[in-house]
Amino acid sequence: MKINVCCSFKQNINKWDFLNRNSTEKIIHQRTNTVPFALGSHDEAIAATVRIIRPLDAAELDLETTYENFHPSVQSLSNVIGHFISGERPKGIHETEEMLRLGDSVTGVGELVLDNSLIKLQPPKQGFRYFLTRLDYESLLRKQGNSVRLWRILTLVFGSVLFLFFCFLHILFDK
Repeated sequence: MKINVCCSFKQNINKWDFLNRNSTEKIIHQRTNTVPFALGSHDEAIAATVRIIRPLDAAELDLETTYENFHPSVQSLSNVIGHFISGERPKGIHETEEMLRLGDSVTGVGELVLDNSLIKLQPPKQGFRYFLTRLDYESLLRKQGNSVRLWRILTLVFGSVLFLFFCFLHILFDK
């Protein structure tokens, strides 16, 4: 079984905004590498594995940060003057490595495809969501149900406010 690795190199820049008088950060470079992997059972008697296709397309992908390092940028007099004129000052490069460790329990929800005796889990072709998560199936369903419930409540609240607003406009301009 192989594991999934994502390496990110981000350069953080402080950008001085003279109108707002505050600094903001922007990421100007990020690179992600993935290693193909397969999911298997913890039970030694079950030899079947499921090959994961395009794992970074999955929602709820919770990778563990295994390496993190910050390399501050070197400042010289000419750099300081240039940064003062441009309004941008690089803070440094933030390097992280995230991975799915060998032996982690993972639940996958997507389209299963049998391809020459190889079972693959991939994003559905109909545009549905694709999940890879360390939650169990029931917890994933409960989390998605809570999200649906929140959107229903927000739709009801904003729909009611909009309805009341239009009723108010109708009463106001009907006279």
